[in-house]
Amino acid sequence: MKTDTRFFHYIQLSVFGLLCWFPFSECCSGGTLSSSSGTIACPSYGGQYSNNLDVSWSIRPRGVSRIRFSKLDVEPCCDKVLIYENATSASNSSERFRLVHANVTESEFWLNAPFVVRFRSDGSVTRSGFRLSYERRSVSIPAATEVIRQRSGVRRSHRADVGSYSNNYKKAWSIYVPRNLSVFIRFTKFDTESGCDYLRIYAGLVPGYQRTALQEISGGQTSFHPSYTFSHSVTLIFTTDSGTVHEGFEFEFGVYYPEFKLIFSKWTRMAIGGSKFSVSLISLDQNVSARCYLNLECGSRTSEMAMNSTIYSQRRSAKKLFLFSGIVSDTAVCIRNITCRLRGSGRNELVESTPAPDVEPVSLEISLIKPELWSLSDGLIRFRAVSQAECRRVRHRCELRLFNGSAVTAAQVKRQASQPRTSQCVSRVQTDFAVVAELIDTVNSTILCYKQAGTVNYSLPVMQLPVREIQWRFPDSAGITAGAAVRILFTTAANIRGLSAKCRLHQECGTGTIEIPMRVDRIVPTSLGKVFHFFGQWQRQVCSRNVSCIFSVPGMLDSIEFSELPPVEPNDLQLELINPKLWLLNGAIQFRAVSEHACPSVRHRCELRTATNYSIPATLIKKDVSKPTGTQCFSSVMSQFLAFAQPSDVAGSTVRCRLLNGSSALLVLPELGFETRLAEVWERPLLAASSTTAVLAIIALVAVVACFVLMRSGRWPPWKESPDASVVNESMKMQTTVSNQYYGESAGIPDDSTGVYVT
Repeated sequence: MKTDTRFFHYIQLSVFGLLCWFPFSECCSGGTLSSSSGTIACPSYGGQYSNNLDVSWSIRPRGVSRIRFSKLDVEPCCDKVLIYENATSASNSSERFRLVHANVTESEFWLNAPFVVRFRSDGSVTRSGFRLSYERRSVSIPAATEVIRQRSGVRRSHRADVGSYSNNYKKAWSIYVPRNLSVFIRFTKFDTESGCDYLRIYAGLVPGYQRTALQEISGGQTSFHPSYTFSHSVTLIFTTDSGTVHEGFEFEFGVYYPEFKLIFSKWTRMAIGGSKFSVSLISLDQNVSARCYLNLECGSRTSEMAMNSTIYSQRRSAKKLFLFSGIVSDTAVCIRNITCRLRGSGRNELVESTPAPDVEPVSLEISLIKPELWSLSDGLIRFRAVSQAECRRVRHRCELRLFNGSAVTAAQVKRQASQPRTSQCVSRVQTDFAVVAELIDTVNSTILCYKQAGTVNYSLPVMQLPVREIQWRFPDSAGITAGAAVRILFTTAANIRGLSAKCRLHQECGTGTIEIPMRVDRIVPTSLGKVFHFFGQWQRQVCSRNVSCIFSVPGMLDSIEFSELPPVEPNDLQLELINPKLWLLNGAIQFRAVSEHACPSVRHRCELRTATNYSIPATLIKKDVSKPTGTQCFSSVMSQFLAFAQPSDVAGSTVRCRLLNGSSALLVLPELGFETRLAEVWERPLLAASSTTAVLAIIALVAVVACFVLMRSGRWPPWKESPDASVVNESMKMQTTVSNQYYGESAGIPDDSTGVYVT
């Protein structure tokens, strides 16, 4: 008799918050979860769940999710955990798993999200509930899958309380088989729509199972229920169409130590006409009988070929040896797997189906991937192996054979196999590899890939050694004068054994060039490579153009590197102000720096140092370089600069330009008296505004002349009434007469000084 627990509901407070002690139904509250991973538990904090629960959790992130149970303790007959795939709410059509047993902790459940977890309890016994965790995985799965790690069990195609499976239904089971063990699968019931609804068996586990089926089962098996034995993990996928539905199937499985073993010899995945294949089968039962078949495929077509057998029995041993052999008559097909059917010892027929072993291709081509990056990646070599007409599951095995005879295995990076054409059975298989070795060891090395009739060799090309960095050093303050010292540093791309270098300094005088060898001062190994220190001296007073270095490694092409000489300061310098009084207007100081005997690449660097010792960099505006003349090697280099400062800070300032020896050429700005500065202050604004004043004056003069002309013509001012035309004409004649009498005929200008019309 069950005790009424209504009076035992209570909540215990703790430092961690509210803890629920069951029965207390509110601690199994469902909801919507949007995170890609999480945990679901009922009850949330220990105790037992309550009666008559119906709680759901909707997990929304899309993609593939994996579910693992850490605990499942429910009443098996009446309480259950249900999982729905591709759903946001519970429905019978989307139900995939109904879990009631504690051994689910040995399984994994893979689903396409969103999915729903639902927990239901009846009105009787309560227990400690369940706890699960889920996480999103970036993989693809064929259907909702249970990955089984139990040693034995029973599974059904659908719910036991439903008479038949549904249309458009997909579900999968993956059975994990440890190494050296086998799995025995026996169907106690099998009834599906023949030719439409299939149960297919594949090698491997979801999500990494092989995509080629080992077995396909469909139809009704009333008198005989098939049995299969596999020496590896398998995946069973059940798919239905939208037609007729049947009762489905039920199977038992068990993982055990095998009673027989297959040994392959003279095996290949690709069978050409006349090819012979053989396999040995060792059984621990003397009374067993066996038949073996080759399962062949050509594109989407499959066929089965029986193999001849020879039996060898050992009287003093319980083992029985079968030797099977067969000859393929087709021109070219691919071998998918081998199937052996065994019967004996009062058991139903066992079916052992094993994929064909991985073997090498018949044809092979090798090519480098981006060979120019080989020497820049410290010995990382990437290459590609391609087989044009092979079975899709062919395997490429490659290695790097060094010049000293040792081998480095190449790692597979990517593999692609094209779909066979309609009229062909073979595909194009491409595999990308990567291998790492010491850069010096890769010289004169060979890439070696295996095929069925030997190997394919690819000799690495001779490479050039790159230089990672070039630096100039001038520790001595001499420059380009005779006997001046120069030091350069070259950093190579890798720390290579046997690397040597030679450098030459190229100098020029006008159109002529001079080469001066440099000696190696020291070599410093670093994590990035070797740093070569070279030392040289100018022979005479000429200009340096560049430096060239030749790097040599045995077996490699010599690498030649050129580097331009960086610009340097001049030895001689003259400074001259341009418009020295302009800085009083806006603080703009212009000056030029001239070097009469300098290389064209000479660099002038100047600044303005105020009386308060504040430094203002000068901006280069213009640079002119003359060509050397006659026997001279040097040019005249002129640089024009501009610097801005407050007019009050300019007085007493100094222009400074650097010289090669570390000193500076100086130009002190002149001190102006108060009267001069005041005159300049008044004069310069007037000069600056003179152009504007002139324009305004011209406009005013034009306006006055226009008014005068209008007044003479009697049309100005416009508000004054104009006289009669005849009176105007007469007055004009009289004005002309008076004017001629007063000024003479040559003047030609009427007298209008009175401003009165004469009538």
